[in-house]
Amino acid sequence: MKVLPYFHPFWQSIAFCTGVYNAFMGITRKGFTLTRHRNVGLVYYLMTCIGLAGGSVITEVLESKGIRIEMGIHLMIGITIVILFIIAGTLGFLMLADPAKIVKLRPIHKWINLTSLVLFFFQGLYGYFYLATL
Repeated sequence: MKVLPYFHPFWQSIAFCTGVYNAFMGITRKGFTLTRHRNVGLVYYLMTCIGLAGGSVITEVLESKGIRIEMGIHLMIGITIVILFIIAGTLGFLMLADPAKIVKLRPIHKWINLTSLVLFFFQGLYGYFYLATL
């Protein structure tokens, strides 16, 4: 049981690094191809959603073993990040469907994803400090 709480942060750290790489690629255009950016973005979104589900499962398992974990705010911000992903991903697909909208939608797509990355970073700090109390 001692290693179980560390699976979620490890997985989410890899997901965060994937998101940072994709943001770097999208902003700087270094190594950018639309296919690569889209695929890495989808992997990032998927990894984060799996991490959200995995964190919830781990919390339930630990609580069933008598280890009390209060992650209400952490969970709510995680859900907010996933909602931002849905919006940003939808904008990405709208840009693919109608290239005329790229000029209007790209900045919104970029800022939503950067906001989610900043929230993700603070989620990591919150989780780290919380994990240190266990």
